[in-house]
Amino acid sequence: MQEIQTFDLYEASYYLSRNCQIVTVEAVDVDGKVNCRLTISGVAIHTLQAAYFSGEAQIKLFDFRRTYAQLHKLVGDAKRKYKLQMKHQRVAGGPL
Repeated sequence: MQEIQTFDLYEASYYLSRNCQIVTVEAVDVDGKVNCRLTISGVAIHTLQAAYFSGEAQIKLFDFRRTYAQLHKLVGDAKRKYKLQMKHQRVAGGPL
């Protein structure tokens, strides 16, 4: 299986709509803002990536919308968990 990483929910939704799988959803601090790095795997993910960035990607809108909504919730949950962990570390005086 090939893997790629992205911060782009639209891009990740496209891959997931094309039978790829989520490997990780990792909340990270990017220039003082919490963002999520998504690792996605799939047999032909690099081919899908090339189609996506060349503007040749095609997808059924209903499948894309459903996948985007699910991914949006996962990202929201990961961000909330990360912020809560950072808050507890600050209260405890631990490293950020």
